This record gives sequence, structure tokens and C-alpha cells, in this order.
Amino acid sequence: MCKNYYDNDINTSTEHLKATDWLRLPYICFLFGMIAGVLVMAVLAMIFI
Repeated sequence: MCKNYYDNDINTSTEHLKATDWLRLPYICFLFGMIAGVLVMAVLAMIFI
């Protein structure tokens, strides 16, 4: 009984982790995209100015 409860707890916690990771991932990608875009703009400005 305790073992089953523990296994279920592990399964739900890993599922919860996966769900939060999937929620967090696009936000991090968006953030990195913004930073990369700003860096590219800065480099282009340095070249052209």
C-alpha cells in the first residue's frame, strides 16, 4: 500500500514537472529570441553606423 502510494506520488510529481516544463519552455525560447534579436540589431547598427 505504501509502495503504491509512493509510486503514484512519483508519477504525479513527474507529470506535474513535465507540464510546468512545457509551460516554461516557450517563454524561455521567446526570451532567448528577444535577446538574440537585440544582439543582432546592435551588431548591425555597429556595422552600419
